[in-house]
Amino acid sequence: LMLSCMFLLWFNVMFLEPTFEPALAAAPYLLSTTTIGLVLSAATLGMVVTMAASGLLSQYLDPYTQHTIGFLLIAATLPFLGPSTHLHLPPSLGLFVGAITVTYVGVGLVAPTQSVLCLRILSRAGLTQHEVASALASANVTFNMLGSLCGPLVSGALVPKVLPFKDVTALLGGFTIVWYLPSLYLLGRYRPGPRPKPCGACIACCSFVNSCCCPCCKCCQRDGREGEGEEMAPVAPPKRAPWLKKGE
Repeated sequence: LMLSCMFLLWFNVMFLEPTFEPALAAAPYLLSTTTIGLVLSAATLGMVVTMAASGLLSQYLDPYTQHTIGFLLIAATLPFLGPSTHLHLPPSLGLFVGAITVTYVGVGLVAPTQSVLCLRILSRAGLTQHEVASALASANVTFNMLGSLCGPLVSGALVPKVLPFKDVTALLGGFTIVWYLPSLYLLGRYRPGPRPKPCGACIACCSFVNSCCCPCCKCCQRDGREGEGEEMAPVAPPKRAPWLKKGE
């Protein structure tokens, strides 16, 4: 789930890279190569500053919330890059710079949260950070690079032979929101909150079943409290034998 989000993020970033310069060099922008580089550098600076500020943002926003806001910003601003014909807005340099900057700020919000959410998911599965650190780093780099590899290939095939730049950005925004909505729903279960503390019986059961799938931990929650799975239900006292006298 999170690996697909990693792929999607860098697919979007690298999808746009090969299409910027031809679009900005043509009418109505007619920008020089130097000016195009300055525009993209300014947008990248917004992404870097946002990533650097993510440590401060974590005091106010949970990683799941920050991750969601970032992807929604990306999906919402992509159609304004063209701008899409459905928006009925004339193309202008100010609109493009504003849209690409906000898009890259969205990337800066999403990127730092992905490893945190992956660790949260794996910890719910009973794995520690020490156990998964190297594998997680490898998966992170692999899927980031896969997205970076596929993005330019797809955009090169589509723009401008199949779709013009102003239409493909709207298509990319719609594709992003359709891809991300299922992940948004499923990642909601990994928000911080009370979790059941397994009792001895559940630990024995979960040693044979994947803890993400095993339902037996439900027995560990009683009266809305957690961590009381080891308490036994009250047992009725044994009945007095009929041949004993009262008080014996």
